[in-house]
Amino acid sequence: METDGPKTGGRLWKHPYQYSRDTAPVVSGGRVYVVHGKQVKALNVASGEVEWTMTLGDSEVAPAPPAAVVDGLVLVRTGTTLYALASGDGTVSWEYDLPGEQLALTAAGGTLYVWTGTNTRSVIAVLDAGTGEQQARFRTPAGWGQHAVVDGTIYAGFRDSIQALDAANGTRQWKYGLPPADADEAEFFGRTAVAGGRVHMADTAGRLHTLSTDGAPKWRYETEPEPRAGSVPAVADGTVYAGFFDNKVRAFDAETGEEEWAFWGWSIQTGAPAVANETVYIGGWDDMVYALDRSTGKRRWEVSLPRNVGGAAVTDGQVYIGHKSSSEPGWLYALGNRDESR
Repeated sequence: METDGPKTGGRLWKHPYQYSRDTAPVVSGGRVYVVHGKQVKALNVASGEVEWTMTLGDSEVAPAPPAAVVDGLVLVRTGTTLYALASGDGTVSWEYDLPGEQLALTAAGGTLYVWTGTNTRSVIAVLDAGTGEQQARFRTPAGWGQHAVVDGTIYAGFRDSIQALDAANGTRQWKYGLPPADADEAEFFGRTAVAGGRVHMADTAGRLHTLSTDGAPKWRYETEPEPRAGSVPAVADGTVYAGFFDNKVRAFDAETGEEEWAFWGWSIQTGAPAVANETVYIGGWDDMVYALDRSTGKRRWEVSLPRNVGGAAVTDGQVYIGHKSSSEPGWLYALGNRDESR
């Protein structure tokens, strides 16, 4: 991978943060964007200092990182409104009224694919990223997760199925459903990872499903004896990385599903993993952030944070990762190669 990660996990700075295990902090253009209460903030990646703050209305911003930074715009939700903020100073560029308070967003080629709605009624709205103008809108099943858009197709996980939809009009191309025996105990969740002609997605019973991009099942992995949700998958160079409820982080051959290695952590590994160069970064219910060798799974370094570590983002030699415990609010940490002279 081109992005460089740190060789050590020194704590560089921290800032109050809305925790999310399934998504990672949003980092772009020398800033990391966070939400806290009713505010959106842009922090300098090197120092953690606040460069700008924007307060949006009377409602708290959605309790998760901003959805994305696209073409110089930071996309965030508060209530049933999607805001696009200028990344340089936080001014509002456009707004879009959502039919519900759920949001998953993917950008592709200057176009936004916005999944939104309620627990029973959902839509995907196709918007121009620069203006917020709606280009199309179509109904979808209920569910929750981060979809992927590849070569004109939306790959999305809903409660009981993974589906491929035509990105222009929402026509369903195929559907892969959970077996009836599984559907009563599990739902698909988190991001849909698409790479190398394969579609990968986890469910809440701790299974990892892999299909071809034409919808044909290829392999499935599940843990025993206590099936519970682990992490969402990450894919890099033909290998799938994911955390599981049995305390392990695993790497699989994306084509065959063969397990390449397993690393045993102290507790359940649920944070969204990030891959940079030759290292996988992940955290979970224990208080550890692990940096693991991509090829072998051996630990390069670890650092202790308060419990419930969330998704990781890596760029320019630093790891950005959040946590939340029952006794204190969430915090975003920047980890990296500490300069002892500072």
